[in-house]
Amino acid sequence: MDRTDTEKRRRALLAQTRSLYSEKSFSPAVHPRYRNAYNSLYGDGEDRESSGLFGLRVILCCLLFIGFVMMDNYDITVADVSSSQITEAVEEGVDVRTVWQEIQSLTGQEEAP
Repeated sequence: MDRTDTEKRRRALLAQTRSLYSEKSFSPAVHPRYRNAYNSLYGDGEDRESSGLFGLRVILCCLLFIGFVMMDNYDITVADVSSSQITEAVEEGVDVRTVWQEIQSLTGQEEAP
């Protein structure tokens, strides 16, 4: 009976040690004593996950730009829109209030106070 208690205790300590030095939640190069100071200076590592989304956004923007350049060079229209129409739409200023009123008039809703 005494032997199983010590075995359970060793397994619990091993699991605790693995969780302390796990690479999933903390930087393995930082000693546990200094982990709070490190996290206050450099963050918990949540920024690393958002960088993956940034890369995806950059790739998407590059693809859209390449598509626009191809539309302009080869005079291609996509969904009855040409590159000159896209350029004109970007150059003109958009008034959000008038767009909102147009959307409301199309849906048949009343104006907001």
